[in-house]
Amino acid sequence: MEQYEREKLEFVNTLSESRLFRTKKMANDVNIDDAAELVFVHFLILNIFNKDYDFAPLAGDIASRTMVYRNFDYFRTNGTDMYMAFNRLMGKDNDIGDDKKDEIAKGRLSLQKADILRFLLHYSNNRSDSSFEQRYLLRYQRNLNVQDGMLKSVRRLVGDWDNLSQNQRALVVTRLVQWMRRKARLAEIMPALLKLQKRGNYIHKDSKTAKETIKKIWDEPVVKAAAFGAAIIGARKAGKALGRKWGQTTYVTDRNYKKKR
Repeated sequence: MEQYEREKLEFVNTLSESRLFRTKKMANDVNIDDAAELVFVHFLILNIFNKDYDFAPLAGDIASRTMVYRNFDYFRTNGTDMYMAFNRLMGKDNDIGDDKKDEIAKGRLSLQKADILRFLLHYSNNRSDSSFEQRYLLRYQRNLNVQDGMLKSVRRLVGDWDNLSQNQRALVVTRLVQWMRRKARLAEIMPALLKLQKRGNYIHKDSKTAKETIKKIWDEPVVKAAAFGAAIIGARKAGKALGRKWGQTTYVTDRNYKKKR
């Protein structure tokens, strides 16, 4: 029984509540640039949510849960998608491996824990200060070494959200939805973003050229579909196997034994 309990604990500890990063291995397979963009897009979405009374509580909740440990040192089974992305970028248990591109990309990051926590605390407390937000969004565009020109354009508009027209807000939210759908469609923040889009009628109709451009620049998901599917299938198989072992209590085992006799 002790062996079964150890196996049970080990299995449970490999699964997280994050919608994107279900296991530590999946997190380690995400490249540094993608993890950095995921963090950046989360900051953009949190900023928009925080400006809306209906969505501000959710922004506060996500920010609070992301910063609950006051660091991002280790893979946490109850970590948010944003926490997991930060862990990939600056965790003590992070494994870059032999990937030279990731090694170079990580070297170009400039992340300070205290500064990150200060920014998250701003949203956790549902504060609103456009000057502070504009400054920090620009800072994290640089600190995360975001190179995507479209995300940079979105950042400039998000920072001035209070003064945007309906058409500008529609463009911003549409771009963020497009990024999430193509890069992180399973993220926990996605359903709320879609609700915001629908409620605010933040829908921008793109030209055919714009649609093709987006497909080209946002061409691969943060967590590869094959890896995600394999992880889920593996988890299910492991769960069933362990379930069969754990399910064999003394009563069941004894009953089956008696039947055979």
